[in-house]
This record gives sequence, C-alpha cells and structure tokens, in this order.
Amino acid sequence: MLGDDFFTYQIVEKSDDYFLAEVVLNSNNKLYEGHFPGFPVTPGVCQVQMVNEVLNSCLNKRLQMVSAKEIKFLKLINPNQTNTFLLKMSIKKENDGSVLLNVVMFSEDVSYLKMRSLYKTA
Repeated sequence: MLGDDFFTYQIVEKSDDYFLAEVVLNSNNKLYEGHFPGFPVTPGVCQVQMVNEVLNSCLNKRLQMVSAKEIKFLKLINPNQTNTFLLKMSIKKENDGSVLLNVVMFSEDVSYLKMRSLYKTA
C-alpha cells in the first residue's frame, strides 16, 4: 500500500459510475531518492497502484486488476515540478461483479496516464 506515505487523495466528485479524486504526491518519499537521484520520477507501477487503491477505497471493496486493456504513460511525473493531479475514473459494473475502469490522470491540460482495465473481487 502506498497511501498516506507516497500519496494522499480526496474525492472531489462522486456518482454511481464516476469518481474524481485529487491526488497529492509526497515528493519527500524515500522512493524518489533512488528513482532517480537528482531527477525524481514517479514509477509507472506506483501510478497504477495509486489507481488501484483509490478505486478500492471509492467502491469500498477489495478488487484486483485481472487485465489491462491499455496503460499509457504519456508524460514523466517529476513530483518536484507537479505533485497534484486529478484522477478521473469512470466505472462500469458488470453482472458478475467485475468492474471495467477507464482512468485519466491529469493536471491542468496535461494528461500523464490513460488506463483501461478490468477488476474482479480479490
């Protein structure tokens, strides 16, 4: 789990099939000392994990990703330059309990991550 140490978030909009979360990265997290010294970059795997944690919290369920239809890292995230983002999460609940998720992580007019994935109960 990355929450609280690596990032914090708050839900700013919510409906049955949509969440908008404001995410703030902790630029002082030790992970950035090694990734990379002098030029911190938020690892892609951490971005995906942030999405997972926010999704689970919003739905109050324990879900895990079973397939990624698309994951595009569109721009490097240096937390010293930009550390606040919006996660726009559109969900579609399937009859079998699985969840189809579309996500865009952006700040102002710059998109950093686009993701389409399938989640099932863990």
